[in-house]
Formats: sequence, C-alpha cells, structure tokens
Amino acid sequence: MFRSVLLLPLLVASACDAFVLQPSTTSKAGRTTILSASHTDDELNNLEEARANFEFLMQTKGLLRDDADLPLPHNKDDYTPRPLTESSRHRRELEMELLQSLQDSDDAVEELMGLWMVERGMEAGEALQAMEMACSPGLLKEEAILRELLDEFGVHWAEVVSRLASLKYFQGNTPESKQWTEIALAVKPWHFEVIHTCVLNALREQDLGAAVRWQRKALPPLNPDTNNRARKAWVRQALKYAQESMDKAEAAAAEKKKPRSFLKENEIWQ
Repeated sequence: MFRSVLLLPLLVASACDAFVLQPSTTSKAGRTTILSASHTDDELNNLEEARANFEFLMQTKGLLRDDADLPLPHNKDDYTPRPLTESSRHRRELEMELLQSLQDSDDAVEELMGLWMVERGMEAGEALQAMEMACSPGLLKEEAILRELLDEFGVHWAEVVSRLASLKYFQGNTPESKQWTEIALAVKPWHFEVIHTCVLNALREQDLGAAVRWQRKALPPLNPDTNNRARKAWVRQALKYAQESMDKAEAAAAEKKKPRSFLKENEIWQ
C-alpha cells in the first residue's frame, strides 16, 4: 500500500563513488547496506562527510510545532510554512532540483518520495517506515503511529498527512480521507501521491467528473511524441508552487527575526 525509499544511500552514492550500493540488501532497521570496495581512510572520510552533509539537510532542531492553535489549512493560500532555516532551504532547493528533472525523466520520482519520507529527520523517517511494516488489523497501529507523528510535527510534514489520507481511504472513511488530502495539498500542492488518493475517493463516491478533474492534476506520463509537453507544464506549475512556498517560509523567517514590543503604541516613551 505504501512505498518508500531512503534517500541516504542515494546521497552517499553521489558523494562517494567508491561505495557500491546493493539495494536488495537491507539491515534489520530497514536501511540499505553500503559496501566498501576498499577500506581506505580516504573512503571512510568521504562516507562520514556524506553522512554529515545528509544529517545537516535533515536536521529538525527548533522545528517542532509551536502552532497547534492555528486552524488547519485547506488550500495553499491558507497555509503558512515554518520559518525558513539554512537546512530547510537546502532541502527545498534539492526538492526543486528533483522536480525540475522530472521534465524528461522518471528517475527522480522515487528520490522525491525518499526525500519526503525523511523530511523531518532520519529517526522520524524510520518511525514512518516502521508504520509501513505493521500490517495491523484495521490499520489501527499504523494510524496511531501517524497521529503521533502529527502530534510532534504538525501538518508541516506533508508525507505523514498524505499517508493518513490514504490510510483513512483504506479504512473506508472517505470524508476524513478527503479532509487530509486537502491539508496535504495545502502544504505541498505538488505532492503527486496525494492526487492518487483524491482520485480513489472520487471514484468511491461515484463522482466520475471529480475523478477526471483530479486525474488531470496528476503527474502526466512521459510522451516523446509530444516532446513531453504535458509533463513539462506540470513541472512548471510544481516549481511555481514550490518557489511560492519557499518565499512564504523566507518571509516567515524574516518576520520571526523582527524585534517585538509588548507595549501598546500609546504607552511607548517618546
């Protein structure tokens, strides 16, 4: 039901060509095993540098939710992202690079899904991966894990919101599933996995028109006969949304840095 791929091996592979990946080999924790072609000090240093760079991209210190009293967003204009930090800027830029590459290739699809999976750090990503393996009756254990992650990170982690929307669909709760899809798309309008759930909800409600409208918003297949015209249009729109979201996060960061006065205007000494 759920798919994922950890981004760490991809980043390590690109940063250190001396390491050979074996995607089918995983540890008990579910991580892809990285095998060294030769155990030289230089190679070990390269691996540690790659790990450090990845951990910097995924750090979440200071990003835990402090906005539980804010209303849930139901469209992108309602949503205010967390203030931009240096690490979140790098994550967003990486995401936009991957989106850009979708114009003529599907290679970045799983990389994007992997990035969304660990968007709030490796430990949180492992909790999300553990949820995938639960297979509990009624999906109750999976739901508990997702709601715990929402309690910790709020709706800012679109992947968790998307998974909850999908889970509620499979539980047969279409109204709640639709609510979560709205929130996920408010946070990340270019999240193509959410669109699939929207289509399924529309079909369950026998609303063929809505299903068609949602399907038109899905990531179009590559079509060399049209020079991938539809795919390129989708990518342009996705990049526009992603840039707008980063601009709002940057504005939120600037606002947060402004000095605040707790005195009323007429109480300030001249």
